[in-house]
This record gives sequence, C-alpha cells and structure tokens, in this order.
Amino acid sequence: MRLTSPYTLMGVVFTGIILVMLFSSQVKPVHCTQPFAQHEQQVVMFGTRWCHYCGKARQYFDDNKIAYCEYDIEVSAENAATYRNLGGDGVPLIVIGETRISGYNESKLHFTLREYHLMP
Repeated sequence: MRLTSPYTLMGVVFTGIILVMLFSSQVKPVHCTQPFAQHEQQVVMFGTRWCHYCGKARQYFDDNKIAYCEYDIEVSAENAATYRNLGGDGVPLIVIGETRISGYNESKLHFTLREYHLMP
C-alpha cells in the first residue's frame, strides 16, 4: 500500500528546491532603522524579501561595494506609505540621491551611481 503518490512527492521536492533557491541565494538586506526622511545612506531600496529583482539589486550593491539601506514595504505601514509617497508601484524602488529608479535596471543603476560619484 502506497502512502504518498509520486505527484505528492514531486510537489514536496519542487517546493523544497524553490525555498532553498529563495533563501540561500539572496544576500541579506541591510535594513534601515530610521525613518526615510532621516536616513544617512545615499542609496536606498524599497523592496520585499521574496522579490527576485530586489535580490539582484542586493547582489549588485554587494558586488560593487555600494553602501545602501533597505526598507521592506511589507514589514511596516510606515515603509509602505513612504514607498507609495515616492511613487512606488513595483519593487524594487531604488532612490539614489534625488533619482528614483523603478525596477531593476543595471545600466541605469551604474550610470546613476557614477553620476553621484558612488562608483568609479
């Protein structure tokens, strides 16, 4: 007598693989503790833990040694409200100085970071 079907087993294995990929491949975010109006970093990202493109942005910042802080818009109402006030409608929303970048756009990130002299 079989207790589990092959499809159930495949579902469990697939779910495990997805969870490992989500949580082991991403760099842990640097969370901001001060309100956005008082943050000290020139580079700020509004994102979520599950967002693939947020993970790519984190990795880009880490690979290029860019100091940044992150506000998770799902953690607090204040983070979500600030994100909406900045015109956020998708994640990540990256703020560099006075420039807002919606979504992950590596060439725009590179150009803007160079413009603000944060990258050679």
